[in-house]
Amino acid sequence: MNKYEVLMQKKYGQRYMAYREAFKSHNMEIDLAFPLHVDLDLVDACNLKCPTCHSIARSRNRQTMEFDLVKQIIHECNEYDTPAINIGGCSEPLIKKQLTIDTLYSLKNTSFMDIFLHTNGVLLDEDFSKSLISAGLTYLCVSIDAVTQQTFDKIRGTKLSTIIENIEKFLSARAGELPVLRVSFLATTLNMHEKDEFVKYWEKKADVVEIQNYVKPYSSMPDIALSEKIIEKQSISYRREKRIAIVAPEYLCLSCNGIEVSNAVDQSNTFSKYSTIKNYWDNVVLNN
Repeated sequence: MNKYEVLMQKKYGQRYMAYREAFKSHNMEIDLAFPLHVDLDLVDACNLKCPTCHSIARSRNRQTMEFDLVKQIIHECNEYDTPAINIGGCSEPLIKKQLTIDTLYSLKNTSFMDIFLHTNGVLLDEDFSKSLISAGLTYLCVSIDAVTQQTFDKIRGTKLSTIIENIEKFLSARAGELPVLRVSFLATTLNMHEKDEFVKYWEKKADVVEIQNYVKPYSSMPDIALSEKIIEKQSISYRREKRIAIVAPEYLCLSCNGIEVSNAVDQSNTFSKYSTIKNYWDNVVLNN
């Protein structure tokens, strides 16, 4: 177990370990009545345009989820004892700071244990960091992908020093062990030469330093992958069938990527059509 899992086991006991075992399992025979994990994109927009982002494969709608729908989602997930939720991932949640904080506060005293938030860190100011901590976030993920400004310009196109300063303020505001801080480095031909330096710098600051290998998912994306390795369908499916993505304003998707969101739009897979996550899960996921 990693440090985070140890912390969560102490807090939630066997229920947490049972959920993690089920989520990591490659057993394709697992038939879940409801997803273990929900990816929630409160706004379908981002303040950056990175060459590795799968949103290149689709057009963002730039709409925001209504808070009434957010509360409906949380209520239904709580009824089914859903253990994990992630805010952001396909978008930048800090564009809508108040909605993000209101959502996190609404997760208190519910079934959720893992409460993640993914951000590029540009808008992670000190006041918002304090709000994240107070709201009960358990895992903050900041995607960085570079050590020097020169490389950061190619990937993010903004000031690296701003991201570092914002993270430092978050760490200063955090009194306890949660939220855990994870920084990630998506290795491509643009930044691979900085990988070791990235690890050396951040392993002294972050709780988790994650190195990911970029695999070009769509032909429309830049040729910056380190290899042409194709991810096996099974390794994708075992996670797809345990999680669901909901993208503003109300699209239900099998997983969080550009093609799935586009499919959801084309097929009108919305709450207006399915009414509940359960109805969508039974009709689309379990019958797929």
